[in-house]
Amino acid sequence: MSFFVAIHQEAWPDRLDTLLGTIRQNLAAAATLHPGRRAARLFQRFGQPTHLLGLSEWVDEQSFEQLRQSPEFHQLNDTCGMPPRIETLEPLRRFERMEQRVAIASCVRIVAPPVYDRDVQEFLLSHAHHGVKSMSGLVSREVYRVRHRPGEFLALRSWTSLADLERFRAGEGTGFDATLIQLGATVERFTGALAAELSLLHR
Repeated sequence: MSFFVAIHQEAWPDRLDTLLGTIRQNLAAAATLHPGRRAARLFQRFGQPTHLLGLSEWVDEQSFEQLRQSPEFHQLNDTCGMPPRIETLEPLRRFERMEQRVAIASCVRIVAPPVYDRDVQEFLLSHAHHGVKSMSGLVSREVYRVRHRPGEFLALRSWTSLADLERFRAGEGTGFDATLIQLGATVERFTGALAAELSLLHR
């Protein structure tokens, strides 16, 4: 079974180019350096380019831990920014149009109160999913539960353009927010452009 990871990084401004360049080089050489890494995407936040969000899929947890414990990983993070926040994820639902390319991502962190944990999950997997998957410009939608953090979810939507995302937010997206608020959940958003990618399909 695949192992999924989210990494949140805040780079120092004068080290951002070094961090991005090294990540891109590592992804380009993934087959040799880390053959257990199946796919990876790195997004750079709009308006705050030093804030990075990486999502990766691994063959298993051991493959990721080999990267996490490597001297190169620690040295890069120590010299380029604040210590990253690493979250392991349990996939709940994934939908992807393989023939389209990702340009923009909207990642929503949802924290539900314990009493509404299952209601929020059901909403994310049913109504919210069916409401967005037919939208023009949607490349993928992924829903994860953050491991070891009860009530915490990540919902990632990838788009071909910012215009497609804005169209969704002005339409179906308003109902998405309203329902989560009614369920007592808090929402934190990340919107960013694709900065690096490892994809078996698009190599």
